[in-house]
Amino acid sequence: MEVISMSQDKLSHTLPTGYILHDIFEIESVIGEGGFGITYRAKNLAAKPQDKSKTSDISQVAIKEYYPLGVATRDNHNNNPYAVTHYKGELEIAFNKGLDRFRQEAYLLKEFEDLDSIVTVLDIFEENNTTYIVMEYIEGLTIKKLVEQEGRLPYPEFMELITPLLHDMSHIHSKGLIHRDISPDNLLIGTDNRLHLIDFGSANHNNLKSTKTFTVILKAGYAPPEQYSPKGKIGPWTDVYGLCAVFYFALTGHTPTDSLQRMQIKESETHDNDIENDLKHAIDLPPHAAHVIAQGLSLSYKERYPSVQMLYNALTTPPVTNDNVTAIHIHEDKPKVKRTYKTPVLFACIFALFTIVLLVNYYHAYDLSKLKAESNLTFTNENLIPTSGHLTSLHNYIEDYSKEIEEQYKILNMIGVVGTNLTDAKSNLNELDSNIEVNTTSDYSDAYPKDTVIAQSIAPNTPFTKGNISSITLTISLGTKPVNKTAQSSNGKSSKSNKKSYNVTGTKKDDGYTTIHIGD
Repeated sequence: MEVISMSQDKLSHTLPTGYILHDIFEIESVIGEGGFGITYRAKNLAAKPQDKSKTSDISQVAIKEYYPLGVATRDNHNNNPYAVTHYKGELEIAFNKGLDRFRQEAYLLKEFEDLDSIVTVLDIFEENNTTYIVMEYIEGLTIKKLVEQEGRLPYPEFMELITPLLHDMSHIHSKGLIHRDISPDNLLIGTDNRLHLIDFGSANHNNLKSTKTFTVILKAGYAPPEQYSPKGKIGPWTDVYGLCAVFYFALTGHTPTDSLQRMQIKESETHDNDIENDLKHAIDLPPHAAHVIAQGLSLSYKERYPSVQMLYNALTTPPVTNDNVTAIHIHEDKPKVKRTYKTPVLFACIFALFTIVLLVNYYHAYDLSKLKAESNLTFTNENLIPTSGHLTSLHNYIEDYSKEIEEQYKILNMIGVVGTNLTDAKSNLNELDSNIEVNTTSDYSDAYPKDTVIAQSIAPNTPFTKGNISSITLTISLGTKPVNKTAQSSNGKSSKSNKKSYNVTGTKKDDGYTTIHIGD
C-alpha cells in the first residue's frame, strides 16, 4: 500500500486522487457517497490491454469503501492516516453491524453477477480497518441525467428498457433481499444499452435503521411510508413503490410527491387520483398502465402489488373490456304465484330455511340433511315448521361457521427461510400452512454454507390465504464451488437483440457522464 503524505488537519474523509489500494487500484475520483460508504472510480493497474471484442474495460473499476457517515472517521492508526476507526458505545455496535451487512452485500452481489441488470463484483478485500468492494465501472448515463437532458421518455421505449430489471428484481426478492433504494440516481444506462442497478448499499439494513444514532439517507419521492418508520413492514412491495416512482419520473419528468407529504393530505385517495391524472400526459402510456403505476405508489403497502412479478403482469396484461361482448338477455315467462302468509311462525320458518339454503350454496360442503343434523333442527311434516329452539340453534350454527370461514380466509404472510437448514425451513413452513408442499433444488453459494437454504421461490412477506399456495421451491446450498471462478467483466453476460438502441456514446463530459441521444 502506498501512503501519500498529507497533514492531519487537511485530511479529507475521502481517499485522495493517486492513492493506491490493494497494491493495484489507483484512486482517480469520487463517484458518490451515501449513508454507508464512498464509491470511487479507480484504475486497475494489473489489467491487461483491453480486448476490443469486450463490451467493458476492466482497467477502469468502481470501488466501494465502507465508511458510514456519522459513525466512523479517519484516524492515524499505526501511522496510517487513512485508517477507518469507529466511535465508541452505541456507535461501535452500529459500525460493526453495518460492516457485516456491507460484506453481505458484496457476497450477495456475487450471487447475482449473472443477472444483466446487476453490476459485476470483481474483488472483495480488507484494508485500512474497513472493507472494499471492487466492481466493474459502467460508462453511461443515469435515468435522472437522461430525463434532465432529453425530457420525458415514451412509455413503450422505457418499458422495453426496464423489463429486464423487473425480472431480475423478482429473482433478487426470491433470495430474500430487498433493495430499498431504487431511484433514477441508481439506474444507469450503459454503453451496452442495458439498464443497470448500481447500488445495493441500503439493501437489508433494517437493523441499522432502528439505531437512533445511525442515519439512513432516504431519497424523497422514492421511499414509501414504511421506510420512514423503525417498525415499518419492509418487503417486495417496498421496491414496487420505488420502481413505480421511477416510472412516474421517467414518464412525466417530475419527481413524485414525497410519501410523508402525501400522508399529510387528508383526502389521500383524491391525491392518488392526481398521480394517475399526471400520468395521462405521458407519451403513449395506455390507461391501464397509468392505473397500475398509481396503484404501485399507494401509501399503504397492502394496496400495492405484493411482488414485482405481479406488477409486471399488470403492466403487460390489459384488462378485458366488454367492447366486443354482446349481452344476451333471456326472458323467461314465469307463472304468477299467489303469495299467502298464513302465520308469523311460517314466515320465520321460511326465513330460516332461506338462510340455510344460502349457507349450503355458499360453502358447497354440506347437504340439507347434514345441515339439519349438525344444527340440531328437526322438522314436522306439516308446513316444515321447526320445533322450539330452532332460532338459537341456527344462530349458533351460523356463528361457528363464520369463525371457520374467518380462519380459512385469514391473510398470512410468507416467512423467510433463507439462511436456515432444510429441516427447520420445512417445519416453519408447515407451521405457517400445512398445505404448502416444499420442493428443493440445489446450487453452489459463496455466501451460505452447505445444506443451507439460499433462495425461496416465493418472496418473504408475500401475503396469501391459507391453502392458496400449493408449493414452494427452496434452493439448497452445495457450498463453495470447487473450481475457482475468475473475475469477469460484463462481456460474460448474455446479449439481447431487437432492443431499441439509446446510442450511448463514449464521449465524456466534465461531469464524468457521456452524452446520449434517443433514436432508432
